[in-house]
Amino acid sequence: MDEVVILLLMIFQMQNITEEQIDGIMELREFGVPYHIRVYIDLKINIDLWYGVHSQSSSGGAQNQLLLKADLMEQPESILFCI
Repeated sequence: MDEVVILLLMIFQMQNITEEQIDGIMELREFGVPYHIRVYIDLKINIDLWYGVHSQSSSGGAQNQLLLKADLMEQPESILFCI
């Protein structure tokens, strides 16, 4: 009976340690995806569109904003280079 109690105590302690370790994780990132590409994906920034950039300075720091330029939605002619 004592062995079962000891085993249960060990399992409970391991669960507490695991929860504490998970609480210590501040941010998760995908391995193999560069940071700038992850930002493009998260903010839905596409390379085939035009954007205007507006910056405002405030006491909390600079705030940048990307605005999609709808008047420039026509995509450029594709050029293919072969070597």
